[in-house]
Amino acid sequence: MTTGSSAARGRRKDRAVAPDPDPDRRAESDPAPDPDRRADPAPEPDGRAESGPDREPQPDPDRAAEREPAADGGGEPVAPAKPWPDGPIDGGLLVRADAAVTGLFAVSAVAAAAWAHPATAYPAAVLAGLLAIAGCIAFGWGYLVAVRRSRHDAIDLAGLFWLKGSAPPAARRPLIGLLWAQIVVALVVASIRPFTVLAFCVLAPLWGLGVVTLWAAKHGRFPAKS
Repeated sequence: MTTGSSAARGRRKDRAVAPDPDPDRRAESDPAPDPDRRADPAPEPDGRAESGPDREPQPDPDRAAEREPAADGGGEPVAPAKPWPDGPIDGGLLVRADAAVTGLFAVSAVAAAAWAHPATAYPAAVLAGLLAIAGCIAFGWGYLVAVRRSRHDAIDLAGLFWLKGSAPPAARRPLIGLLWAQIVVALVVASIRPFTVLAFCVLAPLWGLGVVTLWAAKHGRFPAKS
């Protein structure tokens, strides 16, 4: 009984330590993995694969649909800007008044700087002060009109104070040009006669700024609020 058990254990031991098959043949059947080969990324739940360094990013159809207006009218297409109408501009009387006042100021200020005399200096200084007061009134008036229009129009500061995109070239060029002319004349005259009453000429460009603001508030074109 003991001999039979020993023989059985010996056969099981021989079977357990049986030699492995030919290692060369096993190497041929199991090739080594290629280190340059990358495993394909697993698809995401929505069916799109992750973008790797060698893959071009794919556009998101959901975001593209949000950016593009719907063909059935569900989206809100952007309306093209309307061209400026030909012919006389709105607020032409205000532009002509600005040109006349600017010319009068330039003549009086240059004459006062050239001939330093009370007969020319004081009228130029008084005119500059009156222009400053009138400009402040025009600025306040235009600001109140702009506040009322802002309930339904998107009014921006560049369009209100510099007529950027809110006025046709036929109105923007003269109004902004006259404002710069007032600034240049005021600075030149005040620098020539700095310690005289002509120094008050630097207040005159407030008139031009007020006219620009008033014109933009009353006649400027601004996009409607959505």
